[in-house]
Amino acid sequence: SFECPPPIPATPMFDVEAPTDDEAQVQSCEVRELRKGDATPNERWYSSFDAMRARFVCEWIIIKHRVLEWMLEIGFLLYLNAFVVRTWAFYNHAQIMDYIPAEWCSKIWGEGANCHDHAHELVNGGALNDVFQHAFEGAASSEAMKLAPEILEISIILAVSCILIVCMFRRPAPGKAPVYFANITTRLLRLVTLVYGLRPLFFLFTVLPGPAEKCVGVEELMNRPTSFQQVFTDTSKSGVNCGDLIYSGHVAALVSIISCFYEYGDATLAPHRQLNMAIRLLLIPATCVQMLCIVAVRNHYTVDVTAAALVTMACWRLYHFEMGPDPQPASFLKAKDYEAKVTKEGLVLHEMDEQHVAEFCEYKGAYFGAVVFGGVVIAYSFAVVGTFLAMTGML
Repeated sequence: SFECPPPIPATPMFDVEAPTDDEAQVQSCEVRELRKGDATPNERWYSSFDAMRARFVCEWIIIKHRVLEWMLEIGFLLYLNAFVVRTWAFYNHAQIMDYIPAEWCSKIWGEGANCHDHAHELVNGGALNDVFQHAFEGAASSEAMKLAPEILEISIILAVSCILIVCMFRRPAPGKAPVYFANITTRLLRLVTLVYGLRPLFFLFTVLPGPAEKCVGVEELMNRPTSFQQVFTDTSKSGVNCGDLIYSGHVAALVSIISCFYEYGDATLAPHRQLNMAIRLLLIPATCVQMLCIVAVRNHYTVDVTAAALVTMACWRLYHFEMGPDPQPASFLKAKDYEAKVTKEGLVLHEMDEQHVAEFCEYKGAYFGAVVFGGVVIAYSFAVVGTFLAMTGML
């Protein structure tokens, strides 16, 4: 029934008397308050209209400085990466049968025989040797197993994304800088663009025969682009393409989302460190299972998914050390525009919290920030679900 009274003023370092029982209990309360922060878990959530407006003002300050960059990165990912590069890889693709002279096929299967008609008769189905594909032989013929990689990938991405988005509405923990959705989006788009931009350096110049059934035999030959012009104009080849193996784009996207949680999870979930650690530990085996499923159904070789995970993690760590922490909204404000206020109120721009920043800007941009925030979340959700439906053939 004891309630913590207001804290006792600090005493000098020397000639300190032993605290009384009441003082000791008060000090114990202060320690507990320090451990759990200056707000209870319920108080960590934004509960007032002005607090939410201040949040969206800060989001808008960052967004309006990043929107052009976002558009360029999304354009690269949706056109150059999703269509041009994948179709180019398919144009370059060669299966094992492409290396066998026609006269050899005639001697093996009879006069006039087409090698590609007999591609599935080759050892290992015309694909390269892979230990895990042999260990899970037959998985590629199961319709349920074919959906497993996509289901796992989308489940992990949605779960991590929901945690980060929901936690945007929590106040920062003591000693933690606020985590803004605009900063998360900026870092994620930059890193995904970098990782996907590096992929063509691997698979466009060294061509591996695809292990999937669609990449062997006559079916692959009929779908393969016949002219380089189709690389830029034919978007229908992206869904049936072969050749973009090293490294896996699906694993790169998944590891990017997980790296995003590793980057921001501690700040968004604080002070719940045990929950943060539990989610981190759970994501590791979940990712490994998803990578294993991709190999088992013969969408990729083991080297493809391993290289994707390593390259993506290396890029995230490099960005973290080279670019440092995310900029706060106050850093985007120009001091000369607020010189009178700074002089009058004695404020320092880079030391202001989001409430001060919003008041400083007279809450301009709050509604734009809310609209863009909601729009990005809705668009992202549709993109994830749409990608899942397209990958599973439901769309």
